[in-house]
Amino acid sequence: MTDSVESTLFNRFPAGGKPGVRLAVKRLFDASTAVKLKAREADPNRTQYGRAHEVLAPLVGKEILPALARGRRQFNEANARLNASRSALHEKAIGKRRDTDFVWAERIWKMPPGERAAFILKTQAARQVALREPELCDVSKDVFDHALRREIQENHEKEGSQVEVDEIAVGMLKQAINVLEQTIIAAPFVTENLIHFDRANGPAFPKPTAGNVRPLLSIHELDAMVATTLPTAPREATPSEKAELDMAEAA
Repeated sequence: MTDSVESTLFNRFPAGGKPGVRLAVKRLFDASTAVKLKAREADPNRTQYGRAHEVLAPLVGKEILPALARGRRQFNEANARLNASRSALHEKAIGKRRDTDFVWAERIWKMPPGERAAFILKTQAARQVALREPELCDVSKDVFDHALRREIQENHEKEGSQVEVDEIAVGMLKQAINVLEQTIIAAPFVTENLIHFDRANGPAFPKPTAGNVRPLLSIHELDAMVATTLPTAPREATPSEKAELDMAEAA
């Protein structure tokens, strides 16, 4: 990456974020930078159409679209893991039902709403019961969410902090995907003729003629191009892509 939007965003990756996710973010930003550099590259021996056909189109078809597809798969996997970690943390914070829950719930339910909320947030035993039995305690969603955050902060700080870091890291992975998508869409390399796929040689792009080089029109056109260019690409993260997300140190 050069001194660019991509490098600025990448430098915001959180300390404590998983190295595998960091590597996936870097690959996507590197791909975006590569497209921008090729699009700006001056070549007096090529026309605009020749540059699009001979330089940009092969780069995008053979390297960038596979990188985008890989990044999308890894995001889906990382996001699923994040959701599982968050759910496990919430389950741990809420705890298991106890025989005394009903007694506490009745006491909380009888309180005025304002006093009830303050009591739940201040008293750990009441808070845990309210989290386990929100309906019996007549607890609103706002109070429930506030109580859950308080419980995590006070009693599960380490796990809660890691989930927050992972949320930022996975959010950056999604942002890197969006940046690459917009970079591809903006690059003037698409010909009006349809791209076809040659199984022996990879993506094949028709020879451009004057007036038929343009950017993509939408994310939907980009998705169609990915499907056409990579018809056999897996839908879910491969074992190697999952293993990369698990790596302890970035390669």
